[in-house]
Amino acid sequence: MALQGTLDSFSLDEVLGMIAGSRKSGTLQVRGDRGVGAVYFNAGRACGAEAGRHTGPVADNEKALDTRLQDVCFELFRFSEGNFIFEADRLPDWARAITLDIDIEFIVGEVKRRVVEWESIQAVIPSAEARPRLVSELPFEDVTVDRSQWRLLSVIDGRRRVNAIMRLLEASEFDTCRSLKGLKELELIEIDMPTDEAAPARGS
Repeated sequence: MALQGTLDSFSLDEVLGMIAGSRKSGTLQVRGDRGVGAVYFNAGRACGAEAGRHTGPVADNEKALDTRLQDVCFELFRFSEGNFIFEADRLPDWARAITLDIDIEFIVGEVKRRVVEWESIQAVIPSAEARPRLVSELPFEDVTVDRSQWRLLSVIDGRRRVNAIMRLLEASEFDTCRSLKGLKELELIEIDMPTDEAAPARGS
């Protein structure tokens, strides 16, 4: 029988823990208010994941797999409602071909830290529909930015929304918004909301 239920009966970290403890291989599919996602397992260890823009094969190296798992699980952990089903021994061919896998408990720990940080990020970047723009004058004589912040500054034109910047840089929502928060705290950018923006933030 497939393991299945609703997210109001079992939290996602509980479900992931049960699969890890069973040491089974297969696909955990989650459907909820934010969309659909899946985490793939090899003998109870995560070997791939898909959700939103994060789809298809991932490079067969630990850094790429870790990044994909954290990005997808961050999406899934923000589902406020939904259902899940785990189908043993069902995997896409590309997931079967991956030679690496990662302890899902490590991924869950990292994602929980992201979720906590996300609250402070959203206080500054409330929506993926927001438009960052450069300030007209630097607030200080000298300002230091890191490589990721400079890359982000280079594509901020006052017209692109956060979600467009994410696609352009092929970056995750979390990493993009975290860097934008840093630029806002350096007083290098302002965050504008469209006048017709009434929808809640994507991550709320």
